[in-house]
Amino acid sequence: MTSDPPPRSSSTGKTVDLIRSTTPSSSGIPTANVIVFGETGVGKSSVINMVTCVNVASTSGGARGCTFGSGRYIVHTPHVTLNLFDTPGLDQSQEPATYAGVVRLVRSMKDGVNLLVYVIRGPRLWDLESMVKHYRVLFEVICQQMVPIVVVVTGLEWEEPCDGWWCKNRYAFDHHDMMFSGHACITAIRGKFNKRANRYVLEDEYNESVVKVMDVIKTHYSTRPFKMERASGFLAVLKTTFGGAAEQVFGPEVREPRSR
Repeated sequence: MTSDPPPRSSSTGKTVDLIRSTTPSSSGIPTANVIVFGETGVGKSSVINMVTCVNVASTSGGARGCTFGSGRYIVHTPHVTLNLFDTPGLDQSQEPATYAGVVRLVRSMKDGVNLLVYVIRGPRLWDLESMVKHYRVLFEVICQQMVPIVVVVTGLEWEEPCDGWWCKNRYAFDHHDMMFSGHACITAIRGKFNKRANRYVLEDEYNESVVKVMDVIKTHYSTRPFKMERASGFLAVLKTTFGGAAEQVFGPEVREPRSR
C-alpha cells in the first residue's frame, strides 16, 4: 500500500449518498475504494472477474458504452477489503456522460478514493491520444493527482515474456508524462478448453495474471484516500484546465449552482 501526501479538505457540500463503506471496517480490516476505468472492450470487467474469482461483472464483448452506471464488487482479503467500481467504457460518443458519472461517483464516496486502475489493451497502442486524454481527466483533473494510479495491460496472451511488453512500450507513456505507481502486464482470458489435457490452454498464464493484478492493487492503494473538494473548488480546477469547454467535456454536472 502507498502512503501519500496529506489529503485535501473533504467535501462539505451536499453529495449523492451512493456509498456508505467505512474505513476501517467493523472487523478492523481497512477498506479501499478502487475505481477501474478504460475504453470499451479493453477488459475492465474481465479484470474485476479475475480479482473476485467469479463472473460478477458482465463483459462488453465489444458493445458500445451506455448511460453511466457503476457496479460495485467487494473482495475480502486478509489485510484489506476492496470495493471495486467498474465504470462504463470511455467511448468518444459517451465521454461527457461517463466523465460526469465519475465525478458523481467520487463525490459520493464518503471515505474517498484509494486507487485508480487504468485498463488498456495491448499489444499495440492504437489510440494513444485518447489514452492520454482519459488519464489527464480522471487522474489529473477529477482526482487532482491525489490518488495513486496503476495500469493493467490486457491482451498479452502471446507476448513472451509478458512483462517484457512494458519495457518495450514504457517510453510512449513517459513521453506523454503518464506516470503510474505500478503496472501489471496480463492475459485476462483462459483461452480454449483442452479436453485431452482437461485444462484451459492459457490457464497458467491466467493464474499468474490474477496474482499480478491483486499484487499491484494491494501494493499501491493509498492509506490516505482522496475526498473531492466542495463543488466550487472542483469547478475552479475544471475552468483552469478546460476553460470555457468544461461543460462541453463534463456535461451539466459541472454547472455552477444558482444562488437563491
